[in-house]
Amino acid sequence: MRKQLTTVIAVTMLAVPMALSWASSVSTTKALPAPVLPTDTYILDRITADVTGDGTADSIILAGHKAKAADRFSNKMILLVRDGKTGQTQTADLDMGGYEGKLFAGDFTGDHIADVLVSAPTGGSGGIVDNRITTFTGSEPSIIFTNENNKGASFTGKFIEGFRTEITNVDTGKTITIDNGRNRSDYLRLGIYDEAGHVLKDQRPWHYPFSLLEPTDVDQDGVYELKGYQRIVGAYNADPIAEVETLWKYQNNTWQARKIKIATNLLNNPLPSAATSAYTVKRQYIQAEAADIYYPQFDHLESVLAEGVLNNELEQAALKYRSQSDSGSRIPVDYEVTRQDKAMVSVIFKGRQQGEGQREILSSVNFDLKSRQLIVAKNLIKSDEASRQALTTLLQQAAVNNPAVTKPPVFGDWMGIYFTAADVIFYYQENDHTTSYTKIAVPLEKAKPYFNEAIEAIQ
Repeated sequence: MRKQLTTVIAVTMLAVPMALSWASSVSTTKALPAPVLPTDTYILDRITADVTGDGTADSIILAGHKAKAADRFSNKMILLVRDGKTGQTQTADLDMGGYEGKLFAGDFTGDHIADVLVSAPTGGSGGIVDNRITTFTGSEPSIIFTNENNKGASFTGKFIEGFRTEITNVDTGKTITIDNGRNRSDYLRLGIYDEAGHVLKDQRPWHYPFSLLEPTDVDQDGVYELKGYQRIVGAYNADPIAEVETLWKYQNNTWQARKIKIATNLLNNPLPSAATSAYTVKRQYIQAEAADIYYPQFDHLESVLAEGVLNNELEQAALKYRSQSDSGSRIPVDYEVTRQDKAMVSVIFKGRQQGEGQREILSSVNFDLKSRQLIVAKNLIKSDEASRQALTTLLQQAAVNNPAVTKPPVFGDWMGIYFTAADVIFYYQENDHTTSYTKIAVPLEKAKPYFNEAIEAIQ
C-alpha cells in the first residue's frame, strides 16, 4: 500500500472540488468561418461560446505558428475571437508556445461572461504546462492569467541534518520538514551528505510551475476557480520530494491562493514485477459531427496526480480530431497502447480519413509515469550536436530496408515518436503532399546512449 504524509498549509475552502470535463465548454452552436491567419500559422483548437457578453456565441480559435502543418510544436500562439453578432475579430498574442494546445471557456472573474483558458505542454524535462486566461469584454483583449501566474505557488528550501529537507512557502512563510531518508543512497553518491547524515554541501531544492491546471467550481456558484499541481524536486529533476496541490480564485483583479497542500511519500517500495502493470484501461468514445473517436483512460495508477495528468493529455489528444475533417469526409480514429509498464505509457491514435485522399491519421502520447512529463522528440534526445547526428545515423541505418523511405531521414525535433518494449519509432511525413506517414523503428538499446538523462522511463 502506498502511504502518504499530507501537510495542509492553508485551507479556507472546504467544499469538495468538482472535476470538469474540458469538452463541456464547447457550444453546440455552429462555428463561424475562421478568419484569415498569418503565414505558417495553423488552427490548433476551436470552440464556440459567448465571451463578449452580447448573448451571441462567438467563434474562438487557438492558432500556432510552426514550420509545418503536421508539426506538434508551435513557437508562438495567438487567440482569435470572431464576434458572433458583428463579425469583427479580436486577436490576443499569448506570449507562449507549446505542443498542440487546448481551449476552455468559462467565467473566472464573476462577471457572468465566459473567459478563455489556453493550456499547452511546453515539452521540457520538467513536465510543465503553460496556461493563459484572456477576457474579451473590453475594447481590447486582456490577459488576466499570465506567465507570472503560471509559476504557481513559490517555495524556498534547503537540505538539513539527518537526510531531511525544509520547505517554506514564500507567501505564507510557513515551513514543513520532510524526511528524505528513502533517497539516502543517491545523496551519499552525490556527496550531499556523509554516512552520519551531516550536510556536506549546500543543495537547494526547487519547484516547477504547473504540470496540470484545471478549472473547478468549488462552491458551485457558476464561477470557476483553478486547481493546480506542481512538483518540488531535490538533487535532480528525477528526485521528487513533494507534490503540491493549490486552489486559486480571482478576486480584486488578482489570483489569490485559497489552499496549499503538500504531500510526500513515506514509503515507496516498488511492487514485484508481476504486479507493476496492475492498472486498468477503459475505452472511451467521442461522437463528433464528422468523427468517431476512441481513446483510453487509465485507472489505479500508483500516483493520482500522474493518472490525472495522463488522462487529461489522452483526452485532449483525442478531442483535437473533432474539427480536423475536410468537407464531406469523416474521420474514424482509434488507439493502440504500444507500451505500458510501471515506468511509462505510450499510446498512438491512428486511422485513415474517409473520402478523397484517404489521409492517414497518426499522433502519439508518451508519458513518463514517475516524472509526469510528456516525452517528445525535443526532450528525448540530448541537445548536443553529436547526439543529434548519431540519431540521424541510426535513422538512416534503420531506413535502408524500409520501402516507405525515399530520401535519407535527418533527425529533427518536429518528428513524432512512440515506444514499444524494444524500439522507439520515429514517424513523419516526407512532404506536404503525402497522405501517409513514414515510420522508422530504432532499437532502444542503440538509441539510449543519446537520450536525455531527465527521461527516466526509458533508462
